[in-house]
Amino acid sequence: MSADIRRCLKRAQLQNDVTLVDIPNDNIKKQLVRNRLYDKGIADVAVMINYSVFVTLRTTNFFNDLFWNLQAYYIGTWCFVQYYYSVVLRALGILLITAHRYITMCKHGSSLEHWMNSRMRWILVLVHWIVPPAYILPFLFREAIPFDDSIAMDPIPKKRLISLANLLSVAFVVPSFTVCILCYLAILRKLYQHRVDLSVSLRRERLVCIQMMGVFIAFALVVLYNILQFNFSLQSNVGPVIQMRVVFPLISSFLSYVNPWMMILTTQDLRRKLLDIYGLREKRFNGSSTKIASTKFVRNQSFPLENVRRSATIRHQG
Repeated sequence: MSADIRRCLKRAQLQNDVTLVDIPNDNIKKQLVRNRLYDKGIADVAVMINYSVFVTLRTTNFFNDLFWNLQAYYIGTWCFVQYYYSVVLRALGILLITAHRYITMCKHGSSLEHWMNSRMRWILVLVHWIVPPAYILPFLFREAIPFDDSIAMDPIPKKRLISLANLLSVAFVVPSFTVCILCYLAILRKLYQHRVDLSVSLRRERLVCIQMMGVFIAFALVVLYNILQFNFSLQSNVGPVIQMRVVFPLISSFLSYVNPWMMILTTQDLRRKLLDIYGLREKRFNGSSTKIASTKFVRNQSFPLENVRRSATIRHQG
């Protein structure tokens, strides 16, 4: 990857989290932004790897015997719990990022913002990774869940456990989504109050709000999915609960990749560099560079000739 692409990606990445109204651009806040980005990226990668190992490999003919023999060691339980754990983990990540943006923009100068930008900023990372297991695992890891057979390898939890898992998921996702919406509306209100301001920071924030719309749409789909799952579990319909898990990877992937795609669609520099990489603008770029080079050559050669002619004219007149 070229240096131009790296600079463009870095600029687009900073547009997602650098805020906003006359905020100093110091090293501590830059590090806090990077921590939030790295934390979210690690969570997305961990969810995808976990799904590939405990769902994809579990149903293959090469590893199903291994999972079948280890089901007494809570492997089947984790294959059931992982859906709810990943939902809580990623919902908390979105909540922390949204709350950070709200506090930095709407509560600038407050004691809470100073605490977030202090040396205790790593507490937010610990909260992101400690709260989900502390919230989910004590309730759902009380008993080992077996598989139905050695071919399908589907965990068969009790109806009571399914209802409890969906209750825990809904009880966390719905309030988190509500808080994110309220923070997002407060940010939009702040932007509306400064709508006549044409500063670079506010233009960047308007662009970031457009990019965050994709994340909130994906988050809304996650909330809808968990509400439907909870409704089915209350009606003792275990079949729809199991069948709807096929939709979960699609929603999870959309939640992971919608933000990069929104960055590409809304960032002109990044989009131009990607087109250059795939050669879609190569001929046009080469033609323009040739013209520029030839123009510079003519100018560089014409200036000395004109100077010689002028000096010769002056000498002749003299």
